[in-house]
Amino acid sequence: MVISTEFLVFVLILGAALIYCQITMQMKWYGCALWKSLPVTVIVILTGLFGSQLWFFIENGYFEGRSLYGAVFLCPIVFYLVAKLLKESYGEIMDFIAPAGCFVLGLAKIQCMRDACCEGRILYMNEDRIWVRFPSQIVEFIVFTIIAISLFLLSRRPAHRRKIYPLAMVIYGIARFFLDFFRDTEASFLLGLSKGSFWSLCSFVIGVAALVIIHLGKKKTQFNN
Repeated sequence: MVISTEFLVFVLILGAALIYCQITMQMKWYGCALWKSLPVTVIVILTGLFGSQLWFFIENGYFEGRSLYGAVFLCPIVFYLVAKLLKESYGEIMDFIAPAGCFVLGLAKIQCMRDACCEGRILYMNEDRIWVRFPSQIVEFIVFTIIAISLFLLSRRPAHRRKIYPLAMVIYGIARFFLDFFRDTEASFLLGLSKGSFWSLCSFVIGVAALVIIHLGKKKTQFNN
């Protein structure tokens, strides 16, 4: 699929606007000062951009690509500091970041289409003797967007608040683990898994651990009361 630079820029600007609207709506639901949605939007996009490049360097030792799990693992660190600066609840800030971050990961797939990276496995050769691949970038864009919308809607329910991000890590980890088998994956990274599959397992484990800690913390608070 041929994607022009102009179309890519348009999609990224539109995506940034949608993320701003999403974060603003969530902040309104949570009773936060709405002016804070702009810096949070800018920071989550920059974390996705530079975090993916930094994680690629950690994996490979050089800066010539992106590894999207950089955004997944670095956002909790970056926004711990952001929450302190903005004087907001860390758990609530991460509720805003969860759908925004997943949508950023989805938007990254548009650039993958343009750069011909993260391609799917070869399915067959057509009549013109051209290899037809599984449309991994399109499928991942759709899946990550659905996850983002689902997390956004979940945040409206008070029962789910302050645990949306670890839930996102679990769901994204599961989805990405299985989607990785449809990619034209690279050589084994660790434990006989590709990089994507390995980090997916890490994301799942960290997300589950965080949810357990949050649950135990709530039970302890209820017991003390």
